[in-house]
Amino acid sequence: MNKYKTSLLLCLSFYSISLMAQPSWNCNILPGSTSHTIITPDSLDTFLNGDILQEGDYLGFFYENEDGVEKVAACLEWIDDTNNGVLVFGDDSSTEIKDGYALGDSIKMKVWKSATQTEHDLYVEFTLPNTFGIFPDAYNTYVPNGISIIDSIGYRNAGTTPVELKIFLEGPYDDGGMKKGPNFPIPLNHPYNAQPYDYTGTESLASIPNNMIDWVLLEARSGTPNTSGTVAGTTVIERKMGILLENGNVVDPLTFDKMYFQTLTAGESYYVAVRHRNHLDVLSSVPFVAGTTPFIHDFTNDVTKAFGPEQLKLNEDNYAVLYAGDYNSDGTIQVSDKDLWEMAPALNQVYEYTDGNLDGLVQVTDKDYWFNNKAKLGIVEIRY
Repeated sequence: MNKYKTSLLLCLSFYSISLMAQPSWNCNILPGSTSHTIITPDSLDTFLNGDILQEGDYLGFFYENEDGVEKVAACLEWIDDTNNGVLVFGDDSSTEIKDGYALGDSIKMKVWKSATQTEHDLYVEFTLPNTFGIFPDAYNTYVPNGISIIDSIGYRNAGTTPVELKIFLEGPYDDGGMKKGPNFPIPLNHPYNAQPYDYTGTESLASIPNNMIDWVLLEARSGTPNTSGTVAGTTVIERKMGILLENGNVVDPLTFDKMYFQTLTAGESYYVAVRHRNHLDVLSSVPFVAGTTPFIHDFTNDVTKAFGPEQLKLNEDNYAVLYAGDYNSDGTIQVSDKDLWEMAPALNQVYEYTDGNLDGLVQVTDKDYWFNNKAKLGIVEIRY
């Protein structure tokens, strides 16, 4: 049997009436003006972590509406040997409400297991372009008339700790959010594999989302942080790569959904550090307890949300933002950062540490960020 079926099952048109229990999702989806094809292989009956999809299980495909609420875009009932593909529909731009995917929206998935009648978030991996001779031109984001091919899935919330973080960077801050320059070339591969970070993860993107600001590095740290001195009181237990969106949310580069730490000990306390390559890194003001309850921490609504004195900067709109100007990423803003800028003070269409406002240009405005924040010292926990 061909791994990828040519027939696409649309939940409204192709589902047979089942007497089995069904998820609470509203699967009566009306066709939209645009659509996107998601192809699912037969091998999805085996999850990444060994679970089995069985007849009567449902896969749900979700988008976020204008209020950030998840809404179902399509349902696929799993029927052995007759699967699988589905159409998801785009937003009807003639209405005021968002009733489907917009261009660039991430494709989020859930599974509803009929045996337990429980719903689970899914961790989804898509094939890279041309892996099977079919070009999935949209990968894992919505594109009208696009194609995405699912390679494998697994439970996203089993034995892991979800974290939902929000931060604003001072440099690209713009009217309650952030905005990068039109010629700011974010790389597909993260930039934290070099000193001082030396992060060994290989996270990458097939394409850069329109609403992505930059890569950020997260750390789960155990221990008690120090407010002074030269010796850190916390130890890094796990590091994860995230992507920062225009609205300040930090999301997983594979799922474009909340982040998860996967190796923490349930019931123990940890702090989370957020690192950015040219802003002063921060540590959460409070710890979280590892488990299935999400750690939700908004660094933008108060300067006290970062551990230590004045580790966040209150801007003109009364938002707390990360200090710009730590161009050598050592945890302090000092003369060495200016020296780095002066080595190449005029560059165009570049991804450089000395581009403090992320507009793709290195120029005098970037030196101004350093000047306004010079002599700012990060807490010992985040210094290199």
